[in-house]
Amino acid sequence: MAIDFNGKIILENKSFLQLIGKPKTSVVGKSIGDVICIFQNNTLVPISKLLPEKSMKTDQVIATLYGAQLNLSSDDLRSVNIISSTIKEREEVGFGAIIVVHDLTEENQLELMKLDFVSIAAHELRTPLTSIQGYLSAFMQEKVWDSLSNDQRMLLDRVNISAKHLSALMENLLTVSNIEGEEHNLNINTHDWGKITY
Repeated sequence: MAIDFNGKIILENKSFLQLIGKPKTSVVGKSIGDVICIFQNNTLVPISKLLPEKSMKTDQVIATLYGAQLNLSSDDLRSVNIISSTIKEREEVGFGAIIVVHDLTEENQLELMKLDFVSIAAHELRTPLTSIQGYLSAFMQEKVWDSLSNDQRMLLDRVNISAKHLSALMENLLTVSNIEGEEHNLNINTHDWGKITY
């Protein structure tokens, strides 16, 4: 979309109208602040941030808002990237700025679904794996272990090693899922390695 020097919309496209939920209603002539509310880090972004502060004679980026949110209604919050820029011919055509809004909502939702799937799959695999490890420990008790042949012991050792590898893999998947889902807190402390190693 394009806005004039006062923040009024002078040009729109279908994608922007669909994004704001008004595919058949023109917003030309309305103040951009009346059409959308932009938030970044839970702080309202003033529309003036998208407008040039001075006369610019070149193509130039005015503002870049990554990870912003468009609050379209009480229950519709869209994740977006916004880039506002000028063009050198802006005074001739009456453009204050050209604003590009890239909707990331579906991409972010898909990413959350992937993280949820990994987390659920790892949790679901944990239960049968715990049972397998429990049965293995029963076979590895001294009385049972001594009654097994060397081939049987070798097979049980291999199964035990594989179960431990699978358990470690699932823990790693859960940790990555928690970190990407921002549920994992890293406690970073300063330590004297010389004192720790002695």
